[in-house]
Amino acid sequence: MKLLLPGFLLSMFASFWRHARNADVLHANWAICGLVAGIVGRLRRLPVITTLRGEDVTRSQTSIIDRWILASALRLSTQVVTVSVAFSDLLCEQYPGWANKIMTIPNGVDRRFIDVGNSRHTPLKRKELKLIFIGSLIPRKGVDQILEALSHSRHREQIRLNLVGDGPSRASLDALVSQYSLHGMVQFSGEVPEAGIPNLLAEADAMVLASHSEGRPNSVLEAMGSGLAVIATDIPGVNEIILHQETGLLFSDGDTAQLAGYIDTLIDHPDLLKRLGENAFRYIQDNGLVWEKTTNAYVDTYTRIAGD
Repeated sequence: MKLLLPGFLLSMFASFWRHARNADVLHANWAICGLVAGIVGRLRRLPVITTLRGEDVTRSQTSIIDRWILASALRLSTQVVTVSVAFSDLLCEQYPGWANKIMTIPNGVDRRFIDVGNSRHTPLKRKELKLIFIGSLIPRKGVDQILEALSHSRHREQIRLNLVGDGPSRASLDALVSQYSLHGMVQFSGEVPEAGIPNLLAEADAMVLASHSEGRPNSVLEAMGSGLAVIATDIPGVNEIILHQETGLLFSDGDTAQLAGYIDTLIDHPDLLKRLGENAFRYIQDNGLVWEKTTNAYVDTYTRIAGD
């Protein structure tokens, strides 16, 4: 894989160089792309915007190579955008010399999810709680914590969990379903086209996210826009949109007993489930977290740096 990297970077450079001919601004997503775009921008004398995601910042904390890539992207970019206030603050703290370049433009949600939220009617009494997880089945997402929590639940016979996504952890998660005797409770839906996600959220009662690290997860924003209560790990990027006991419930990473307790709480108190979902939906609306606003913020940024 490492042998393919030089060719990949050269190809990326050639693509940036070609597309830069008629451009006024170069916009790169992820640090590695920002590094290459930054080099092209210097050579072409063009301003560069680099948008960083949570994984860029997380990987830089443990990898010297990723830290160098991130620092180089920051140095070469005219403007650096993060999707999370928490990560903007962290970057400003770690790279104070480039703090003036760093800003936050949060992601939004598609209007289709707002339509789901507008039509949601959560009954005050129900026989089962339908949970949904949406994301890659990889260790960082902590799906094993969700399965362990279900095994601790007092109401496990009333829980249905839909795991939407695929990845290298699928086999080990299948094994955990057997180990914890969760057959009949857990459904693996695999990869689902983006157009099908609103319907899946419409059928769910709550989203559960047990990631060990995140940026500002779109899946959580989309669940909130769909009027769902969210139970999630108390980590940067997530805890700035999930306000504990207001727009969702936050548990400590690794505390599967606490997660199980919150799942049971939503079954015991359907009025809380309803209130958290309504508050989450209102949070998305009150903060204008829709793609139109995100797009306008980027257009304003393009216009500003192109005119500098």
